[in-house]
Amino acid sequence: MASTSGWLSNVAGIAGAAAVALVGRLWYRQADLRYRKARFLAEEQDGTGNGKS
Repeated sequence: MASTSGWLSNVAGIAGAAAVALVGRLWYRQADLRYRKARFLAEEQDGTGNGKS
């Protein structure tokens, strides 16, 4: 039974690492989208849009 618990521990560790990586990636993506949106809105207010006249 010891090998089974070791295997389960291994799987749990891998799953935990994958979950942390996924959450980190999603958080980074959200932060990036927020930054782009804020920058876009700031440019719109400045009247210096992306080449739009």
